[in-house]
Amino acid sequence: MKHKKLVYISIFLLSLNLTACNAKAQNDAGKAIDNAQNNTGKVIDTAQNNAEKVIDNAQNDAGKAINAAQNNAEKVIDNAQTTVVTYLKEFSYLPTYGNMVFQSITKPDKNKMVTGKYILKNTTTDKVLNDYSNTLTKNGWTVKSTLSQSNKPYSISAQKDKHIATLIPQQNGNDVILTITSI
Repeated sequence: MKHKKLVYISIFLLSLNLTACNAKAQNDAGKAIDNAQNNTGKVIDTAQNNAEKVIDNAQNDAGKAINAAQNNAEKVIDNAQTTVVTYLKEFSYLPTYGNMVFQSITKPDKNKMVTGKYILKNTTTDKVLNDYSNTLTKNGWTVKSTLSQSNKPYSISAQKDKHIATLIPQQNGNDVILTITSI
């Protein structure tokens, strides 16, 4: 009978031990689940923050790209508007300059030379010479200025292909009378 009691006591102690181990395992499993949930929450928060930063950066980059594209488009439009060339009716190969108003033209002489006069309002001879030289140069003309004794330009000689033109401005009050002789 002693052996029987010993067996019962052993079984009882073993049961208590198993119960205690099971309770500890459940407690450890609960802690592991809690830790996993906490870590998962932290990972999700970090991922959301990183995603928001990526979206903000992408939006900023997209905004910068849109602004750059708009600026480039405006420059292209400005360049297109400034590069549109109109030509004089009387000298179809010469580009116009400013607000030239036609005054008169002579018939071609024996050398086919023609002289036309134009008026430009509210300007100076220096401005006309400088700006019209730039206009001609931009349009492929070779331009030379003739200087006065005071070393100031007083006329322009220009050549392009078979055409030759001499431009002489004269100040007339606030206006300039521009005489163009050309072949």
